[in-house]
Amino acid sequence: MQQQVRIYDAADDTRVTELYNQAVQDGAEFIVGPLSKDALQMLSDREELDIPTLALNYLPTENENLRANLYQFGLLPEEEARQVAERTWLDGHVNAAVLVPSGPWGERIYEAFKQRWELMGGKIVEQQSYDATRSDFSQPIKMLLDIDKSKQRYRRVATTLKRNIKFTERRRQDIDFIFLAAYPRQARLIRPQLKFYHASDVPVYATSHVFTGVLNQERDRDMDGMMFGDMPWVLAESTAHRGMRPELENHVTDAGNALQRLYALGIDAFNIIGALNTLRNYPYERFDGETGSLSLDNQLRVRRQLTWVKFRSGRPVTFDQGNL
Repeated sequence: MQQQVRIYDAADDTRVTELYNQAVQDGAEFIVGPLSKDALQMLSDREELDIPTLALNYLPTENENLRANLYQFGLLPEEEARQVAERTWLDGHVNAAVLVPSGPWGERIYEAFKQRWELMGGKIVEQQSYDATRSDFSQPIKMLLDIDKSKQRYRRVATTLKRNIKFTERRRQDIDFIFLAAYPRQARLIRPQLKFYHASDVPVYATSHVFTGVLNQERDRDMDGMMFGDMPWVLAESTAHRGMRPELENHVTDAGNALQRLYALGIDAFNIIGALNTLRNYPYERFDGETGSLSLDNQLRVRRQLTWVKFRSGRPVTFDQGNL
């Protein structure tokens, strides 16, 4: 049976209920959307949803207005932060230092990481925020690594001895890894500055936001050694995964390159429809999608398991590709 797709423009959040009713009247058997949180909240406030609906966002976890027919699927940065916590714990780390941008986005990522990290038994020994509009991040990095305290100790000793003594800055030694939340411009600058302040041997983990999704080895070489989790679609050029991206690459404009992850979300939102009942009935089942290995939790939220990679020569490669 041939599938038919009808598109409704839900850019105006206030019309989401009207458009939902219209789709039902038009004979829709499954609805995908809405995309915005406000529209999703309005939809969840209905007494019931007439047909199965896959929202492209998530309600707050404490929301009680969950409907039997409401599935939720999106690209939450908080979920990625929780996966960083899980990955670093599996890698044997305990003491974390966290560097995030100032503002709501950084705060959300930090809180999500902190909650999951401490729940598992991890410890955050230091947290600093940086101004993402700047290019010099030396001050928050020095505070993160306690470089200034090293200088203070030197001055005290020099004053006590009343003579000049040989001094080399030292960073704090109780950091197992650094969790960095950043976009590519900031990450390309922060990684070399961490090395400059004697943290070249400290593992750095990040969310997918550090990678544009398009290979640029010359510019991304500055992030060599940084580890992050991302979706198969974005990593298709650097991993064994091929999926649909090679088939559609020629149809993506230069401007559209920035939307690669949204393309993958749209593809999975369509392809997963037929698998939702199986995922719902069998919690351990997985759907191999373009956005990750997908499963469904007991609140009908689609969960993504990311692929972990590491920058080497400006290229993301999986952990099993060579000596990383």
